[in-house]
Amino acid sequence: MKVVPVISRFFQAVAGMTILFGFLLLLNMGGFGLLAPSTFYGVDLTIGVTLALAAFVSTEFVTVPLMRRAIRTLESAQAAGQHEPPSEFPRQLRRAALSSVVTVVLLLLTSVFMVGAGFY
Repeated sequence: MKVVPVISRFFQAVAGMTILFGFLLLLNMGGFGLLAPSTFYGVDLTIGVTLALAAFVSTEFVTVPLMRRAIRTLESAQAAGQHEPPSEFPRQLRRAALSSVVTVVLLLLTSVFMVGAGFY
């Protein structure tokens, strides 16, 4: 239970840093004019930035709230003196795990497109 807040902050930090470093790469390579879809570089960067923003939104509005809800459910059960987790707890964990996997896949795809943009 102590690990979940750390994991939540990790997802938030990685998604935010991905966006930050994507924009820094963009500014370093020549500015926002490079996002034009007329070049492969612009297409890769546009897709990378879009996926990074999607990962950030997924983290902030789906993954972290689901994890926090699961923690609150478990803490309320423990405070009530229950020794077994509530029946909705496994379902909440499954949803949180699925949304975490979606976030990781989005971040991996973001990395692929950002690195691919560096080779043009």
